[in-house]
Amino acid sequence: MAKPTLPRRFEDRGTTVPFEGRSLRLTRLRVISGATTVEWEATVAGFWGGSSRQILVVPWRHLASIGQMSPRDETLFKAVDSLEDAEDINPFVIRDVVLKVDDRLGHGKGALGLRRYDRAKAKASLLAILVHDYGRQQRDRVLASLPPAKLVENGSKQATDTLTIEQLTGQTLDFHGKRLGLPAAELGRRLDSLAELLTPLGEVGVSQAAKEDGFLIRCRNRLRAFDHEMIEYEKNARHEMSDPTAMIRFAVKQYLGYVDTKLASLEEKFVHLPSLLREADRTAGFLNGVRRDVAYALDGWDVLMDIWDEAKETGDDMKIEDAVMFAFTNAPLMPLQEIDTSTESGKVWRGYETVRGGLVKMMHSWNDGEPDDELMKRTEEGKQREKVRKRKRADPE
Repeated sequence: MAKPTLPRRFEDRGTTVPFEGRSLRLTRLRVISGATTVEWEATVAGFWGGSSRQILVVPWRHLASIGQMSPRDETLFKAVDSLEDAEDINPFVIRDVVLKVDDRLGHGKGALGLRRYDRAKAKASLLAILVHDYGRQQRDRVLASLPPAKLVENGSKQATDTLTIEQLTGQTLDFHGKRLGLPAAELGRRLDSLAELLTPLGEVGVSQAAKEDGFLIRCRNRLRAFDHEMIEYEKNARHEMSDPTAMIRFAVKQYLGYVDTKLASLEEKFVHLPSLLREADRTAGFLNGVRRDVAYALDGWDVLMDIWDEAKETGDDMKIEDAVMFAFTNAPLMPLQEIDTSTESGKVWRGYETVRGGLVKMMHSWNDGEPDDELMKRTEEGKQREKVRKRKRADPE
């Protein structure tokens, strides 16, 4: 078997386009840039179903002719296609298209409203940092400890007993503007720009465990819950499922660790918010880098978790096992440049990704990367026993 290769960059892996059709659920769009041309390519994992690791690769514009699309999928396909071979296709570009399509079709479930709320919470957390600093400088204990929630207009416009949110914002921006040598209006504009970039990542100034707002944070929290569900599943699963489950949990842990490291760097940076506002362009560049890394790291997991949730709802053990195996063979691959192989953990992770990247209808030993025929045999025998047991239950005669 040819030695498997891993994507070098996130962009080489592509961005998930969340179609509803089952054969297209794991579709990724990636950009192939040539010397004079830009081509779009679609990669579809799981197109043939089952636990095959084979990936269908087709020109993007041929995708509609090979997979069954719902009316919503057709609309989404056309909307993405209308981007006209843009070179910068990333999870944020695709998400904006998806939100607009779903909102137009009435499938959004308030997603656009939730994004506005996330932005308000992000701005309030930034403003709270400035207010706290302002309060300390003014020796005002109320302002120095004012909760960020007080700065979000949610039925009340009062920040304190004596100040409205608007008044307090004006005083705070005027104070910091003078210290930074910036007009208050310009400082407010820079604050709004940072809040817009921060929106997917939620509030700053709160602990990792307490983060709830922002679509990337919600995805991360869902992935954490998925990890706990895998723990519970493994307790009662057949022995043959322990290895795939363990490898899924290994991947989840590594991705969560990667995301939390990026979020921690964000928190560390935003402690010095006034300085960041002075160097707004550099700050925006840093924030865009964190957004990119976190978005790409979480991209694709939602599809696998949706399939897992659907299988759980059926209560069918075989369907649940199929969902586990599907997640095992199709969990997103981490690009080479994002794995620090100078550490033991990084070396193990790269070995894990290399083995998983080479799976084609077989399982491998985690230790040496060779096909584990015994494990594959045990798994197939276990599935056959389970099918016989279910037939006997359905037909006792």
